[in-house]
Amino acid sequence: GLALKNQGQLDQAIAHYRRAIDIWPDYVDAHYNLGGAYIEKGEIDEALAEYRRAIEIRPDEADSHNNYGSALRELKQFDQAEAEYKRALSLRPQYLDARLNLGSLLLQRGRTAEAIANLETARRLQPNDAATRVTLAFALIKNGQAMQAVAELNRALQLAPDKVSALNSLAWLLATASDDSVRDGKRAVQLAERANALAGNNDPTILHTLAAAYAEAGRFEEALQTARRAMKLASRADNNAVYNAIRDELPLYELGLPYHEMAKTP
Repeated sequence: GLALKNQGQLDQAIAHYRRAIDIWPDYVDAHYNLGGAYIEKGEIDEALAEYRRAIEIRPDEADSHNNYGSALRELKQFDQAEAEYKRALSLRPQYLDARLNLGSLLLQRGRTAEAIANLETARRLQPNDAATRVTLAFALIKNGQAMQAVAELNRALQLAPDKVSALNSLAWLLATASDDSVRDGKRAVQLAERANALAGNNDPTILHTLAAAYAEAGRFEEALQTARRAMKLASRADNNAVYNAIRDELPLYELGLPYHEMAKTP
């Protein structure tokens, strides 16, 4: 079943796991893997049922609690998702995925200080994981700790030089930070151009960043062209957040002014 799932043959994998469960109804791994196959198919309710069954059979299996939490989160059942992540961590305190999941959920719920504490624990568990550092940087940015976020993103890029989320986030900070000492328009352009090339020049979020970087570097014609392209792509993708942000920033670029974030206090 796992081989079929890894080859993307999800329906065949599901049928295989179902047969295994018919033969042995309490086969935990089959329920767990079946849940994973349903997640990949986007069939969240079915995945929930399988993870729940795996937990009933073996309540002390941290992986099942973690994945059950992620399925609940997909359905916006945030309280239950948080409880499952915490249960996974009570069973396996060094469990990086569950720690990261809990941190990003807390960040999503606006509990930034708790998110940072969990994400710093995740970083201690796995200091060479670039994704952990990027997520921690998001939390630090939200908490008004731009300098610390820059340090995390720089380290993430040392570990994974082509990580688009790190390139884009660092470029945005260097272009738009409220703190003059953080901004560096020239480097912001280099990073954003690299992210844009890796993303195929058609991601409105990255083009939004590139426009801000050009403006910070004083390249306002390019900022305007790039911002308009980003707006067009955002409109096509129904990405209202990016569309509205650029609509507010365009008048600045037309006046020859860069866009800077409002100061946040930790």
